[in-house]
Amino acid sequence: MTSNSSAVPAIEAPPAALPSGIIHCLKTWPEHFGALVSGKKTFEVRQDDRGFRVGDLLVLQEYDPAKGAYTGEMISKEVSMSSPGEASGSPPAMWS
Repeated sequence: MTSNSSAVPAIEAPPAALPSGIIHCLKTWPEHFGALVSGKKTFEVRQDDRGFRVGDLLVLQEYDPAKGAYTGEMISKEVSMSSPGEASGSPPAMWS
């Protein structure tokens, strides 16, 4: 069987309880992913193009743009706050 390394890795099992019930799978570049795993990076600010809400789960999947493929590594974080955006529109979603 041939492996397709560019395929999105499967999530084995969602958490038992999510207040909002929403799981968002997001690409994360290696340098940011490594900082998340090591604990050096403790928050994320993203444009809210998906309707993020406090309590949502972000499944951050390491993606190597040089190879055009997911590495298979992932880490999950819960959205802990959301802040209103500036004049540009959508509020960012944040977790910590």
